[in-house]
Amino acid sequence: MPRTAGSQNQDNLKYQKLYNWGRTLITSGVLKNQDKFPSEHILQKKFGYSRQTVRNALDRLEKDGLIVRVKGSGTYVSYENSDADGARPHVG
Repeated sequence: MPRTAGSQNQDNLKYQKLYNWGRTLITSGVLKNQDKFPSEHILQKKFGYSRQTVRNALDRLEKDGLIVRVKGSGTYVSYENSDADGARPHVG
């Protein structure tokens, strides 16, 4: 049984890492509102995570209002970042 608990904890760390990665891309303005978010399959390959781990991270991003899933179309950013464009000071 301790083995299962350890592997469950490991999965939680992985999903947290993926969630943080996605959240940072969105809130920093790298991915903008309405941009297509990488698919489950692409994220599985990129991170080497199981489909369930990727889904857990995407579920949380969706719950937090950062992405929206459109059946048959894909996953899209649904976050308006007011700081990303206008509020940034311009140098020069």
